[in-house]
Amino acid sequence: MGIRIALGGQRQDILRLVLKYTASSIPAGVGLGFLGTFALDKVIASQLFSSSPLDPATLALGILLVVLTPLVACYVLA
Repeated sequence: MGIRIALGGQRQDILRLVLKYTASSIPAGVGLGFLGTFALDKVIASQLFSSSPLDPATLALGILLVVLTPLVACYVLA
């Protein structure tokens, strides 16, 4: 990133590059987390109160957090 800036890279180009590389790894995290939810269903259920780990709202919130957290972190750092 420093070399690109030193060679005259624009801020938007650097930001786009960082977000592109971050976004490319997000589907793997979502997929592994989704599979882990099904594999550890009983363990997760013992930790949740009044909701199921396979509840659509719970899964949607988890996926949303897994997608937004790295994007926001990379945006702030870039």
